[in-house]
Amino acid sequence: MHISSENLVIQGSKAEVLQQLRSVATTFEVLPVYKLKGNRWQETPQDCIDEILVDKKLIRPLIVRSSFSNEDSATESHAGEFESVLNVSTEEGLRTAITSVFASYSSSIEHEHVLIQPMAKGVAISGVLMTADPHSGAPYTIINFVEGTNTEAVTSGQGEVKSVVFLNGCVSLLPLALKPLRDPIVELTALMGHRPIDVEFAITTSGKVIIFQSRPIVFGSLTFQLKNHNFDAIVENARERYKNFVKYNNSKSIDGSTLGVMPDWNPAELIGSKPRPLAYSLYRYLITDGPWAKGRAQLGYHDMRDHSLMTLIGGVPFISVGTSFNSFIPKSVSASVRKKIVNDANAALRISPSHHDKVEFKIIPTIYKPEMHRGEWRDRFPSLTDAEWESYLSSLLDLTNNIVDEHGNYFRLMKRIEYVEAIYEENIDLSSAELIEVKSILNKVRQVATPLFSAAARAAFVATDILKSLQGLGYISAGLIEVISKSANAIGAQMVDDYRELDASKFLEKYGHIRPGTFDITAPRYDSPDASYFSAFDFDKNLDTDPNRTNNDEVMTTENINNINSFFSEVGYQFNWEKFQSFAETSINYREKIKYLYTKKVSDVLEIIKNIGSRYGHDVEVMSFMTISDIENMLDLGFDPHHRIAEISVSNKIIWQKNLPVRLPDLLTDFDDVYCFTIMDSIPNYITGKTVEANVAEIGDGNLAGKIIFIESADPGFDWIFTHPIAGFITKYGGENSHMAIRSREFGVPAVIGAGNYFDKWRKAHRLRVECTAKRVEVIL
Repeated sequence: MHISSENLVIQGSKAEVLQQLRSVATTFEVLPVYKLKGNRWQETPQDCIDEILVDKKLIRPLIVRSSFSNEDSATESHAGEFESVLNVSTEEGLRTAITSVFASYSSSIEHEHVLIQPMAKGVAISGVLMTADPHSGAPYTIINFVEGTNTEAVTSGQGEVKSVVFLNGCVSLLPLALKPLRDPIVELTALMGHRPIDVEFAITTSGKVIIFQSRPIVFGSLTFQLKNHNFDAIVENARERYKNFVKYNNSKSIDGSTLGVMPDWNPAELIGSKPRPLAYSLYRYLITDGPWAKGRAQLGYHDMRDHSLMTLIGGVPFISVGTSFNSFIPKSVSASVRKKIVNDANAALRISPSHHDKVEFKIIPTIYKPEMHRGEWRDRFPSLTDAEWESYLSSLLDLTNNIVDEHGNYFRLMKRIEYVEAIYEENIDLSSAELIEVKSILNKVRQVATPLFSAAARAAFVATDILKSLQGLGYISAGLIEVISKSANAIGAQMVDDYRELDASKFLEKYGHIRPGTFDITAPRYDSPDASYFSAFDFDKNLDTDPNRTNNDEVMTTENINNINSFFSEVGYQFNWEKFQSFAETSINYREKIKYLYTKKVSDVLEIIKNIGSRYGHDVEVMSFMTISDIENMLDLGFDPHHRIAEISVSNKIIWQKNLPVRLPDLLTDFDDVYCFTIMDSIPNYITGKTVEANVAEIGDGNLAGKIIFIESADPGFDWIFTHPIAGFITKYGGENSHMAIRSREFGVPAVIGAGNYFDKWRKAHRLRVECTAKRVEVIL
């Protein structure tokens, strides 16, 4: 009997929902459903078997599935808890399957059911879609799918899962492979009463959509409440901000349509993907609004100081890829050639978006590398004539030689480190300091420290890039890169040594200013009474060896060195191995030292802001929603600070909260990406050549020893983890030359940096095996 779909809201058990959908569906198909009740199976099992086997609609092979009464209710979900048996073809197999599914129920089966259906045939794509974000309740449809015939690949965690996210109402933007889902999503949503639903589906080779299940999404307690907000308007505002920033870039003759969260200066790693206003404004003021480009320009790169590198869209900090790429080109390159290089690099990134966190290695060169004459690099810049390409390589070579040269721009710049040390040594009473000190400290850091850090970081990258090129060409091993990193004796290694040798008061006197989340006022400093980063200081720390800093037998023979020197000369490098190795160790040391020095002043500023807030009755939570501009305005206006702080903080917090549920891709290339995007495949960075198998732990767990640690984003303040004998670590964000990658090499700790969408999958495991050489992570338990 056909049921009218008018004003129908479908609900019930899994079997009941499928039966109702089968009766009314017009844009999709539900395979024939046989619903078998438990008491009937207990009383006359053979009659049930015979009835199923003679039903011409139930074409074998069959699938026997659970349909427990409370499995898919509006208030609780038991998805995945009960048995399903696939590919049942025989009478005995059917009997065993039905028994097995009923046995998986947790209570009496008398009034429960199982359902039997034919197996779907001709499946090309299968997956799961949700018509609301399960974390926030925001009106996005999220589709996880795999290509192939295995209809359980997504739910069982098998296969290469792809994901698409779109704002509800924008179903027309779905990619071509998922186009058959457009009308079924609209129809299903209406049939299910416009409630958020979780749907299992398949698309056949002929483009037909088969629905295996449709159930309400059970949210529990939502993190974000959206009912009082016009969410479409919030998303539209994000799109307008994107358009305005592109317009601004275009007015500066920059290809500004490509933005990313990781291509340069890694904001997602350092301040998070949804930073609070104070953290964002600090990072922007001290790094991305000028200082980042000043340091590069002083080394000989194109000067981009007048261009904004970072903008906030939908609450997410994005880097202008065109601005970044321009800053990677030697200043001696003409404007016309520079434009061609940037346009070609942008096109290459659009073709290979998974390289967004490793652009300097894969997309655009920032130094002259030995392999630059290979065809793959030449092919990446088709707009350049051969003469322009050779001129570009010559400029890169000159720049590289100048940076490594002990009399070049880099070493001249590093003589200014004494000014940063002087800023570091300035003593301020943090408990009584006023807002005027905040402005004074930040101005000094911005003018002197962070530009010098930018230059130091770029030089260290030059060293790393050349080392990796030598490794790729077979001149050195990965182990030697670790040896050089350790030989630099950077601040992270010194801190671990001091932790083992100093008493608590002396250790915290030296390192107490460090905080995980350099720009985050809500993250306690190491010396905070609320901090619990370290093992108790009365533990035995006088061990013979540090488990994270084992001896390495990598030795450069005279023959190795002579081969490299000959190769360097052939390439055109004006330095030998001895000078390069000294440069590499020095550049790594300077980068880490300047980072340590300037972040102390950032931490001091945050402490002053915290204390001022406390003075006027506000905690760090309230102060985290102030911006640096807000604080400067308070300094200028100077009236009723208590109410002024409360008023500004509440206003900024509302805007921040509204943007929290907004979902955006890691790489924006088109205005419609704000409405619909494919979550890009991640290509994690495997650091060290080691293999480790261990249980996993979260960063906040008490016992980290011997475990693989998961850290969503990690800045210098997370160096405390290396005071624990960890087995390895995995980060969600970060690139091959990010802070934690550097630490991994320095300590010889296996790491996966920038795991992306693999991060959440791996962190659910109990035990992992990480093989860095094979570039593989295997879930053991």
